[in-house]
Amino acid sequence: MRKQILFILCLLLIFSLTGCVTTTRVTEDFLEKHSAFLNHSLGEYTLLETTRGRGGASMGFWATRVIYRIWRLEYTDHNGETRIFRFTNRGQLSGMESHVIATAREIGNDMLRRDIVYNYFTPKEYNFRSVGSCYAEPNFRDLAYRPGEYNFELPTLVEVRMRPPQEINDVLSAESGLQLYSVTPNKLITDWGFSVSVYLSTSDYENYVDQRERFHAMTKTLANYLELDEIKVNFALRTLRTVRLEDGRTSTQINERISREHSDAISFSGVYNRKTDTFEVMTRQEQQDERQSVLEDEDVL
Repeated sequence: MRKQILFILCLLLIFSLTGCVTTTRVTEDFLEKHSAFLNHSLGEYTLLETTRGRGGASMGFWATRVIYRIWRLEYTDHNGETRIFRFTNRGQLSGMESHVIATAREIGNDMLRRDIVYNYFTPKEYNFRSVGSCYAEPNFRDLAYRPGEYNFELPTLVEVRMRPPQEINDVLSAESGLQLYSVTPNKLITDWGFSVSVYLSTSDYENYVDQRERFHAMTKTLANYLELDEIKVNFALRTLRTVRLEDGRTSTQINERISREHSDAISFSGVYNRKTDTFEVMTRQEQQDERQSVLEDEDVL
């Protein structure tokens, strides 16, 4: 009996030291499964490579590992530009759909930056970022934001955000699905229900007034370009700024020239209405006053 107990204790000790790893291999061939859709969406394409990816999670000495496949396809869009579509077979059944939507969104974001935003905010002077996916590899590598390329010496961040609706039907249809080779922002809006918003965040106290005027002008141009009646807007004057330290790390510091009260009075959010050519916005202070008024009314009741 004592030997059995010692044996069990030894096993537990081994598990605690080495852990227990379970491995799942995802073998479904998305390239073959979605071949009809890929022909519809990309036209003629070339398989550049198929590689293996690894991921997983751990809890205590238990760990799960997932091994999946990654494909990279090269195709030419309707403008003659060479593009890359990267996708994996990891995730749920909607995984392929997510890759297509994220790639289309990133291409749309980049086109809007190239055609509109960079006429008002140049890449060398300002940071740019879009809400996309790490799987997207759009064509405008020299212009678009990429992880790790944020320049902390530039205090202003400009974003254009194309967002899909919560539900999109028939994205992977082989006859009427989303065609990546002919993606344009206008098509994403009219055919697939994408929305567009613009965002500017800055701690540049010396230039924020000029930036705000350019932000207004850019938004008007964008609305006319996309023929949208409304575009959501957000302008934020930050009280904090991020700086790079001598050892390469970054630190968040208070910008002494911007008080919280001043920031709340300047920062705003709302919409630009193209029909009336007006910005229907509220400052952060006005929003706070409205919330406080609602709370006081509730207390009275």
